[in-house]
Amino acid sequence: MDLLLSVRGAFNRIADAHPFLLLSSFYYIEGFLINYNRFNEPEMSIHKIFNLPPLFTAD
Repeated sequence: MDLLLSVRGAFNRIADAHPFLLLSSFYYIEGFLINYNRFNEPEMSIHKIFNLPPLFTAD
């Protein structure tokens, strides 16, 4: 959980300084968190951390 909180803090600093950099790296970091959380905390994702809507929905 500490890793996720530190990731969130880093995101907030990047978003304040470089919002376009945050958007361009969003998908890469989402993929990292999916692979990380697959083995650790599958209920957590970047969308839940930042209260974002999901990018893709399963039909």
